[in-house]
Amino acid sequence: LPPRKFEMKESAPLIFHDPLSQRQMSHEEASLMVSSEEGSFRSEVRRGLSAWRLVCLSALLFATGLLLSTYGMITLAIEARRLSPRHATIALPGFLAIAGASQLVCPVAGFLSDRSGRSTKFGRRRPFILYGSCALVASLFGQWLSSRRRWSPAAYGGFFAISMVSVNFAYTATTSVVPDLVPASQTGLANGIATLAQVAGAFFGFLYFLVVADLDALYGAYVAAVVLGALVTLWAGTATDIPDHHDSHDELTWAKIRRCYYVSPSDPRTADFAYVWISRTLYYAGGSAQAFLQYYIRDRMLAPTPPLATIMPRDDPARATCAVALVGYVSGICAAVPAGALSDKFGRKPVVVFACVLMSIALIGLGLTRGHPADILAWSLVGGLGNGAYQAVDLALAVDTLPNQAEAARYLGIWGVGAFLGVCAGPLFGAPLLYFFGTLRNNDLSPDANSPAGYFALFVFAALCLFASAAVLVRCVKHAR
Repeated sequence: LPPRKFEMKESAPLIFHDPLSQRQMSHEEASLMVSSEEGSFRSEVRRGLSAWRLVCLSALLFATGLLLSTYGMITLAIEARRLSPRHATIALPGFLAIAGASQLVCPVAGFLSDRSGRSTKFGRRRPFILYGSCALVASLFGQWLSSRRRWSPAAYGGFFAISMVSVNFAYTATTSVVPDLVPASQTGLANGIATLAQVAGAFFGFLYFLVVADLDALYGAYVAAVVLGALVTLWAGTATDIPDHHDSHDELTWAKIRRCYYVSPSDPRTADFAYVWISRTLYYAGGSAQAFLQYYIRDRMLAPTPPLATIMPRDDPARATCAVALVGYVSGICAAVPAGALSDKFGRKPVVVFACVLMSIALIGLGLTRGHPADILAWSLVGGLGNGAYQAVDLALAVDTLPNQAEAARYLGIWGVGAFLGVCAGPLFGAPLLYFFGTLRNNDLSPDANSPAGYFALFVFAALCLFASAAVLVRCVKHAR
């Protein structure tokens, strides 16, 4: 509802000022209007949603999962070699830095989305989903064209930056549909389905590229997934045109932009959400060790025997990495929806602890294994189960601890930045460990290879981050199960 102003005079009845109609109403009129609008809102929005409706709301997340997973492991590496053969090792980190920095727009996108209900008849979320998806499709075409015409890496990077900003605008609005529409009793299930959609998109992307092995076809898959996913999500989210709780003159200022990026852990109103953010950042710092998986396979994997030799060739670490990732995504898909449903019944914390323990065991197992391909696949299976379970309750935990439902998109934007910081901080501390310990006792290895001690140190550091994530959640988050 729009903000109302109440005035109390000593012997006068309570006066209700309506800033929209600029007239005064009695307390009885105001109560009737408020109860009527709230009752309509609850009956339309807060009733349970069907499983099919939840799946449709997550359709765009399938596209973002497809896009973001294959960007990091396939598309950007190929484009860096294609556009700058002599400086690919510089171009690729530049592209990845653009991808990471683009997540900083999420809190501002959330702030604008939370306050856009009055300015459009399409609600608070749908305009951002629509415009973000349209800009994403246009920028994907620009990326493809600059790649085909062999334009400079800067030109490709410009289109790529637009695509990443567009993805984050659309993603922030899409994830904010959950607190808008889904009742608390279904939050875990809804997040499990959303995780399933993202993991399924990633799985499809890797499988599609393994089959077609054509980057142009992959760009086509990107566009098709974004268009179809956006249309389905827009159709399913028609009830997001909910009353706006913000003043229509609440403009974006520099002071408000700064507040978009900070949540105080000392304020009782925001403490739980702040500690959830810290826990999430630590989780992604630990999970970022997977970025070194291709190097691990190159340095540690033994020559596979049939039939594994066909999908994990020793001389093609990138393809072997795709196979290992696919196994992890399959197990993640199997864990996502059951974990989300169980979290609705037993709470989010036990699922997070279970997920962190599984991920830690998988990382330590990789550090101790002797490099047999079957062992690597088995530990990927275990880690995928843990990651799928965590992702199933990740968003649900954030929604449970939102300080203000009316500003859900803004807070979920801050929540998204935690993943960016974790992914950046993990390699910042883990890579020196790999380098220092990886140079010990590597006389039998090539000069560019890292020794087993280096990978063990890296994976132990990652496991400690995961344990710290679970500890912060269990000890510091007080008002969430």
